Amino acid sequence: MMNGMSECLTGFICRLDEAHSLSCESLMKEMLRYSNEDYHVSKLLTPSFRKYSGALNGIGLTASRWARIVSRCTLRPELEFLTFLPWKRMISPRGLIRQHSAWCPLCYEDWRHKEEIVYQPLIWCVRTVHVCRRHKCLLEERCPACHCLQNWLAPKSLLGYCSRCRHWLGLSEKSGSGLIQEDQWQYEVWKTMFVEALISHSWKLQSEFSRTLLSKFLSVLVDKYASGSISKFASQVHTRKNTLWGWKSGNLRISLPELIKICYCCGIEATGLLKFKQNGFQFRRKSIRTFTNSQSRKVKHHYEFDLKTIKGILECESQKREPQSLEKIAKRLRCSRRFLYGNFRELCVRISSAYQQKVCENRLQKRTRLLNEIRKAVINLHSTGVYPSRRAVDRVVRKYRDPNHRMALETLRNARRSLGID
Repeated sequence: MMNGMSECLTGFICRLDEAHSLSCESLMKEMLRYSNEDYHVSKLLTPSFRKYSGALNGIGLTASRWARIVSRCTLRPELEFLTFLPWKRMISPRGLIRQHSAWCPLCYEDWRHKEEIVYQPLIWCVRTVHVCRRHKCLLEERCPACHCLQNWLAPKSLLGYCSRCRHWLGLSEKSGSGLIQEDQWQYEVWKTMFVEALISHSWKLQSEFSRTLLSKFLSVLVDKYASGSISKFASQVHTRKNTLWGWKSGNLRISLPELIKICYCCGIEATGLLKFKQNGFQFRRKSIRTFTNSQSRKVKHHYEFDLKTIKGILECESQKREPQSLEKIAKRLRCSRRFLYGNFRELCVRISSAYQQKVCENRLQKRTRLLNEIRKAVINLHSTGVYPSRRAVDRVVRKYRDPNHRMALETLRNARRSLGID
């Protein structure tokens, strides 16, 4: 039986890794060999695959293929319900799945304290869901220790722990890091309840629940609240008229955020949408609910910085032979360079000067290497009886087009003079 906190496919794969004491990459390769699927093994867990591994929980070809592979290897035929594949006939993949994972730290802590299985619910994969309704807190997206984003699948994935620093992601109390207003919080909770109802009723869906039924549903709403005027209804629910026409005509699939917004404005819950019939549909609201600007704002996270930890990180970077740029360090710590300069000016100046010195050294080494390659190319071409012209040397040395082309041309002339050509 499905419920609103059902597991996602990537979380199921991570639990298989832990159960078989294998890395994620090794297990997925073995599943591919067993299922005889035509899939490039070299693409597994590459940076691009890890970045978009959330697609395994979506409604596209990647989700259907891996649901079939894992189902064949585990002999469990219902794994498509760990994704949004049951909704692929009506919902668009645009804006559906998060690129990076999110989690509720209080849920992790409760499962660990009660010695229950730690897993990834499918609802945490949805991009439009930002809150945990049970603990009344915002979902976290970065590790509290290293402030790094977490991929859905990683070479060393372990549910509940950071894939980079291995820090526990659970918390025993609320962090209170969200900047959100009261009306926006009510809307976020309503969205979470809506998505939970969709997930819990996925196994009840029939093949007729498609764009045709969506077209009938929107036609009834337009006739009820806008007297058949698409432009009027589009302005009421803050949607483009042409896009609404595509949904109503059955030519386009609706995105989940837009479906939630329309149902919220019309006061229709997910259970009412699932039980929709063109005849006998009951409306609870006589007019469209207003959609305020604060409800459409993106939920922001406010992170409290530990100055001692940041100081330790900056001191480690200042002692490295090849430090990172201050911009990358600030991005990793999820703060601004102005914040770092304001609190640790001396360390920031030391890191910036060391980084600039390393950049200059690399540039000089690259230029010296290029000039040596030009000299060798001139000697080799002359020994084979070919005139070392600029174009001939350019064919041999692919990095000949250098910003400091004057020095390269001068090196070319000097090499030809040394051989007595010019």
